[in-house]
Amino acid sequence: MNKCIIAVLGAVLFLTGCAGARWEDTTINEHRHYTVRIQHYVSEGRVAEQQYRHPAIIETGTVAALLSELVYLYPPLLIGENKETKVFQEEEVNRLAPALAGAFETLSSNQRIAFTSYNRGGGLLFKKPRRTDGAIFMDDAGRLNVAFFGINVEMSSDAQVIAMEDNSLDNAIAVKTSRTPLVIKRDYMQPVFQKSGEAYPMWITADAAGIKKAMKIAPRETAASPDDVIAPDAHHATHREMIREKLEYLKELYDDGLIKDSEYEEKRKALIDSIE
Repeated sequence: MNKCIIAVLGAVLFLTGCAGARWEDTTINEHRHYTVRIQHYVSEGRVAEQQYRHPAIIETGTVAALLSELVYLYPPLLIGENKETKVFQEEEVNRLAPALAGAFETLSSNQRIAFTSYNRGGGLLFKKPRRTDGAIFMDDAGRLNVAFFGINVEMSSDAQVIAMEDNSLDNAIAVKTSRTPLVIKRDYMQPVFQKSGEAYPMWITADAAGIKKAMKIAPRETAASPDDVIAPDAHHATHREMIREKLEYLKELYDDGLIKDSEYEEKRKALIDSIE
């Protein structure tokens, strides 16, 4: 009898430990058009080591170029074949890229970025509110990784939104099947393969140097409007202000005991080195 009780208790403890393993989020940038969060994986009550190459200094233009080149297969509304479609609208790229580039500078080696971007599109007659949820990080080989839980999912009901909130913030790189797979369109992009040998449908890696090379050869198709162009002096002033805000936020985290001395100094140095 005692052995049976011990076995049952052991099984319960094992299942409880498994259920407790999860990705946890901290929102760092919330906007009506997007949300950027920092994630870390908790297992058995501890933050699991991930060995990402973070913090990282990645130019906004590099992130923007990658986001603008991401393509997926959009399923037909009624009949027809899947259509290659941009993952992000241009205004989404312009909003999201600076937020993601800034977030990279504040990460530790155990943290990655999760994001949600909102837009309007699709629909037979009228454009509908949609959302795209994903994660982005730099792996230990120095390659950018982008993975999605959902791409341009129509927010047609409260139930659907709740389902997205419950799932998309967890683990985008675990998606093994999808009706909206990504399409490799550039040489600097590579698929990520599952143990079965099949490619993950919603996860790709990209070489940052390859992105920059492609930017020089083939600039973005859509030119910025005059309102979008920032003069050099204004650009530097804006960049310095962003660095100041990040340093202040980093100091708050340190003062609250949320990051260690070594993490604080590492991130602080990376931010200061990025000042133009």
